[in-house]
Amino acid sequence: MHATAVDAGHFIYDSAVGSWSEGVVSVYAKAGEYTNLRIIEIGNYHYRASFDLETGVISESGGTFFVSASAIDVGDGWYLCS
Repeated sequence: MHATAVDAGHFIYDSAVGSWSEGVVSVYAKAGEYTNLRIIEIGNYHYRASFDLETGVISESGGTFFVSASAIDVGDGWYLCS
């Protein structure tokens, strides 16, 4: 994975192989210097979800292939965001 910093935010990105219509994207995240996380398919916005890493609340989600989003509290301030 690669991290970049730009005026609009900080990004961690990785490439995926396969169909965007099937599968799960998940990441473990913890609030620190930043408190929000957004998982998004950048090309055509087939899915997106925004997470508050202090509360576990999903504030926005949707997209063509979007089914559901979850933020599971796994302890010590960490969330499994999918």
